[in-house]
Amino acid sequence: ALVGGAVYAAVLLNSANRTFYDALTNRNPDAFLIQSFVLAGVLALVTAVAILHDFLRQLLEIRWRSSLVERYLDRWLRDDDYHRLELCGAIENPDQRIQEDVTLAVRATIKLVIEGTTSAAMLVSFGLLLWRQSEPWHVDLGAAHFTVVAPFVWLGLAYALVGACVTHLSGRALTRTNVRQQRFEADFRHALIR
Repeated sequence: ALVGGAVYAAVLLNSANRTFYDALTNRNPDAFLIQSFVLAGVLALVTAVAILHDFLRQLLEIRWRSSLVERYLDRWLRDDDYHRLELCGAIENPDQRIQEDVTLAVRATIKLVIEGTTSAAMLVSFGLLLWRQSEPWHVDLGAAHFTVVAPFVWLGLAYALVGACVTHLSGRALTRTNVRQQRFEADFRHALIR
């Protein structure tokens, strides 16, 4: 519901910005004054939705993390499992792993779901806006004639796809680096405690 509200607020903000700047460009003082109040109201709505969104996301993160930490601590401390795990060396620094990995897993999962849902909803919402606003392009390539319907939608999708590929390729090595960094930091904390 909050993702839908955030997307709806973004669409409203886009529309309010357009009418505000149209009034400013046309030098219409009455329309400018009205659109200033409309834009202020939409900005207040966007801010309220963002604050509520962050609050509920953090509340979910805290509750989910608390539940998982409690569950894993119970399993780790049950029947001297922690002692056996330490003797066989099956897991490096299980206490820090519980604390840090649960936090990272919960944050990453919530972020992935929320951002994925938001991106899909924004794609549909703004894609429909672009589709309605776009004029078809008529392309002549020698004897062949093409009509591209909603060209800005296709350009936007191509831009997003290229950006996603570049981000994936350039950030791929960071995964191994982050895992190594977590291991080194956990070993460091474990050594300090000893």
